[in-house]
Amino acid sequence: MRKAVKWGAAGAVLLLLILALPVPQQPTPPRAVVPSLPPLRVKTPFEETLHQARFWRLQAKAGARRAMEAHDVAHPPAGATDDEALRRALMGADPKRALARALAAARQAASRARTPAERSRAAALRVMLACEAGHHREELRQARLLATLERGSYHSLTVLLRAARCNGDEDLARRTADAMAALPEAGTARVVPPR
Repeated sequence: MRKAVKWGAAGAVLLLLILALPVPQQPTPPRAVVPSLPPLRVKTPFEETLHQARFWRLQAKAGARRAMEAHDVAHPPAGATDDEALRRALMGADPKRALARALAAARQAASRARTPAERSRAAALRVMLACEAGHHREELRQARLLATLERGSYHSLTVLLRAARCNGDEDLARRTADAMAALPEAGTARVVPPR
């Protein structure tokens, strides 16, 4: 009986010593940097759906970036590469449907927009998403809508100029560039605030 108590006490002491030892920490693997959005402040239906569209756009861009990195590892560039064309092709492929979700949420946000400022914000996002998805006619349509909503805005004219060039409409690009040149100096150009 004494031996059992002796071994029991020794076992308890040994167990306490083992528990007191520092536990080696496993190094945490580096996590992929995924861009995030700041938390949503105002929770109107428009703001919520626009926030969702932006979230899914960031997910699509992150997925394209990861695919580009994997492509570069598998096929190291030998000379000059057209990264923008590859990025657009990867975003347009949209294997995880993030861009499709962003487009759907942006359409829903546009339908929920109640003010001209909200309509402008939805149109500006839809221009970018349409271009990234390869829907260039829709990109130009949304850019024209934005230019109508923000008449005289340097921002809307730059978006329209880019969409016109992306669609190969040189006449519209020239007229838009002329309209931009006719605006007051850049510091005094009429800019429609986002809200």
